Amino acid sequence: MENDSGRELLCLNGDDKKYAIDFQYVAEICRDIQMSKIPCLPEHFIGLCNYKGMIVPILSKKEEDEEQEFLPLVIILKTGKYYMGLCVTDGLSIITPEEGQRIKSQAAKESEDIAIEREIYAVEEGLVTDLDVQAMAERLIRNAG
Repeated sequence: MENDSGRELLCLNGDDKKYAIDFQYVAEICRDIQMSKIPCLPEHFIGLCNYKGMIVPILSKKEEDEEQEFLPLVIILKTGKYYMGLCVTDGLSIITPEEGQRIKSQAAKESEDIAIEREIYAVEEGLVTDLDVQAMAERLIRNAG
């Protein structure tokens, strides 16, 4: 179990859950990103964008994001040499794990969902699921091949 001292998590709303991403994986938060739609993409991929000269896949759990050409807010995530964008339509907030109680800690579990849970915290706003960004990237790369 890792030490939570000094960690900050970026919180965002999903369809039915509140998610958190460790700031160590956040490369940039971008506004009004132009997205190119590509036909026949796997589920959760809604398109591609040009981020500083790199083609980056954009992911979303919300189906309405697929209809937009300009995305209001995209979190660019970086793990190792890989980048991916996460479309966000609602407000963001910041929490520290010390603010809440860790109620579940686990290794990345296998499921069909793109969001791989690492830990779940009970905070004032409710339950927050900390995403395992590295495991998500590895799954996307594995499934793309």
